[in-house]
Amino acid sequence: NAGVDYMLDTRSRQALEPIGASTTPWVYNLDLKMDKRFAFGNYGLTVFARVNNLLDRRNALNVYQATGSADDDGFYGNEVYSQAFIDQYGEDDGGTSGGGDHVAGDGITDYEEMYRAINIDNDESFRTQVGGRLISAPRQVFLGFSVDF
Repeated sequence: NAGVDYMLDTRSRQALEPIGASTTPWVYNLDLKMDKRFAFGNYGLTVFARVNNLLDRRNALNVYQATGSADDDGFYGNEVYSQAFIDQYGEDDGGTSGGGDHVAGDGITDYEEMYRAINIDNDESFRTQVGGRLISAPRQVFLGFSVDF
């Protein structure tokens, strides 16, 4: 799979490149399926094993538009964006400045709380907003049997 087209987002809303010029990384996947049938007169027993993502490869299925990466949304490392956010929402000081009574979860949103709320579960947040996953599922193993009679 050669990846999915996407376009870098500069937040200035001036495109850095033509639409569809960027693609996500290639996706490599190896699955395994085995089964064996045993006959017992008029009866049969089939034992099977199926392994999805045998090599347990971490494939990037989608990426953040700002960075083209599934691991970095670009916000925290960009001083311009993060500083503007801190200016608007404030920075968590653990209650050591000003009134001194601010604690996490007190109903007052600060920079750290807001950033964690948006990014603590990147994949969950991304899936909710975009409708897709960032990273492929890990290795999955299925074992079973069937009886024919």
